[in-house]
Amino acid sequence: AFKRKYSFSDRCRYYLPQENVKNALAKLLANLKEHPVPLPLLSQYMPFQYTLVREGKLNNTPEDLIKARVMYTIEEYDKEKSKVLKYVLYKKRSKKEVQNKFYNAIENEMLHDIIEELEENGYIDDNNYIERAINEFMALNNLSLKEVRYKLMSKGIPNDLIEDYINSHDEEMENYETKSAKTIIMKKQNQMDEEAIIQYLLKKGYKTSNIRQAIELLDD
Repeated sequence: AFKRKYSFSDRCRYYLPQENVKNALAKLLANLKEHPVPLPLLSQYMPFQYTLVREGKLNNTPEDLIKARVMYTIEEYDKEKSKVLKYVLYKKRSKKEVQNKFYNAIENEMLHDIIEELEENGYIDDNNYIERAINEFMALNNLSLKEVRYKLMSKGIPNDLIEDYINSHDEEMENYETKSAKTIIMKKQNQMDEEAIIQYLLKKGYKTSNIRQAIELLDD
């Protein structure tokens, strides 16, 4: 992602060698040497370089401005990528969680490229996120499949990915919901009658068939 956006080889090699492009670039640089970029304009579009020019650390020439901007972009990208990487390494995050976290902190196009690079390298993977989250839910044994779906969707996981995972693990997920219903029935049976427990489970999204199966397992 980074190379596609910022690399000279990917973005410039096809047109820079063309004679008309080289002539136009040379004319532009010559004009900017003769008439340097006005500081207010530089401040608006290249604020970091503007500060360096004002401090006498950078010449207001087109070549120096271009080199400074390229180096700043690379450094800025690496700095922001490190922030995102630290965030996803601390705890597994969904793609949407990363987008929401850095939406106002990192320029939108740069954030998109950082996320794309981290996806390519496996640091952000919504399919893996689903599997890890569901394994954690299954260890608790207290959620219906409807609640599992809701929790994953609240993390910004696309519904089609959730359904693909659940459908490909259909028997395992149905057994999980039955065991989860059984766990809740055991906890509630001294406080509520059977019909009240059934209504409680239905409101939580449990399937009637899995509730009945859980009751049968307790009766055996």
